[in-house]
Amino acid sequence: MPADLNVVVREEDAVEGDEPRAETALTQQTRTALPLEKVVEAALFLANRELDAKKLGKMLGETPQRVLEAFKRISSDYDKRGGPIQLAVKEESAAFQVRPEYVNAVGALSKESNLSKKATRILALIAKKGSILQSSLPKYFKGEIYAYTSELKAAGYIESRKYKNTRLLTPAKKFYEHFQFS
Repeated sequence: MPADLNVVVREEDAVEGDEPRAETALTQQTRTALPLEKVVEAALFLANRELDAKKLGKMLGETPQRVLEAFKRISSDYDKRGGPIQLAVKEESAAFQVRPEYVNAVGALSKESNLSKKATRILALIAKKGSILQSSLPKYFKGEIYAYTSELKAAGYIESRKYKNTRLLTPAKKFYEHFQFS
């Protein structure tokens, strides 16, 4: 049997010229009844992307500092578990991600990238190392690796800059966004 949801309009949410925001009484009661850490964890899971502490705090009616503390406690809890999922916490934001050692095993389930298999393997190595010299790739891969690095650059997954007589390859912002790494 569905709960009776009474809509409550909060005056402090009203902005002159705008319609006041409405919240359900159930939502207000739920927020106060649930532990902040669990609500933040649920929000991170449901969003499936990086969340900013300020924005999340505003949505939950909490200070950014309390949300950041919740991020850290959740991250610590996941680290203690030692499972394949971790919470990557940056300065002001956090996102769930698969630990790097599990990416190769389950990476095919990630969003389609339209990359060749070898380019995907090279991208995984670059991501794992954080950065790598293009001249050192033949140590890991046989054949024409330069065509694959060009494919990765064209797709926007890596950045390449001159470093002595070679190029330094690093994951680009698009890589982190597409594969949900932080």
